Amino acid sequence: LGCLMGALGFFTLWRRDKALWTMLLLVLLGHTVFFIRTWWDTAWGFIPSFVIFALWIGYGIHACLQLLNTLYHRHHIRLPRVAVYTVLWGGLAITLLQTYVRHSPIANQASNYATELYGKQLLEQLPPEAILFCEYAWFPLLYLQHVERQRPDLSSILQGEVLFPDYYTLISEKRFPNIQHVKSDKPTVISTADYFWLLARLNAKDHPLFWDPAPRHQRDLSTHLLPQGLLFAFDPYAPVALTPEVWRQHWKLVARSTNRILQGGLEDSATFFLAHKLNQVASYLRQIGAMR
Repeated sequence: LGCLMGALGFFTLWRRDKALWTMLLLVLLGHTVFFIRTWWDTAWGFIPSFVIFALWIGYGIHACLQLLNTLYHRHHIRLPRVAVYTVLWGGLAITLLQTYVRHSPIANQASNYATELYGKQLLEQLPPEAILFCEYAWFPLLYLQHVERQRPDLSSILQGEVLFPDYYTLISEKRFPNIQHVKSDKPTVISTADYFWLLARLNAKDHPLFWDPAPRHQRDLSTHLLPQGLLFAFDPYAPVALTPEVWRQHWKLVARSTNRILQGGLEDSATFFLAHKLNQVASYLRQIGAMR
């Protein structure tokens, strides 16, 4: 029905306003062609095309209502008020119920691969009272902590919050009551990099520090990172040494992650994402090997 209404609206708009019809058609085709060619599996890229088709559906419904209005006045059709309200409110109720039934399972992200597989693996790996400077991991960990109430002892800080504080809510005791904060009796101006190192060193004694594999900010920290499965352990005081014990612990965690990857489908999102994270850790190790 939606496609039929969209097709009707497409031709109705072409007859009424060719300039607007041309503009909408070019925008729809431009977005669709670009995202099919570049990111065919990225659903949000097709939102403009979806909105334009929804407008065509609206024009199609408007054309049908105009036709019904013309027929009603031409033939003096008498409809009981009860029937009219029954159709209107019944249609609204059916639409809302259908929307709930279709979207409720999607809105519930408890079984999403990011939380069920990746997020819970991180919770198992992170020791008590740990601080994770994270990027993508922030989303599943935030859900697991605040919705499912798992591991409230952990502090998940977005890397951008300390490296680009102008664009994020400032770190405060209200948001992160479990960690120590950089304080000064006098107003002090420091760079974001200095603030990050001060915060890390202030908490290093009481909190194990970890870094989410993110290539953008990894270069400045490369000598302070120790690979541990899907994450890096982080020592802000001195360059770390890749000892045999470090390798054993890392490969133990990698083996566990790889085993979980192989249990899923080879083409699903979980397999792709976890493999990507392991590839980032491997890329870091290749860089360290080249430096040495």
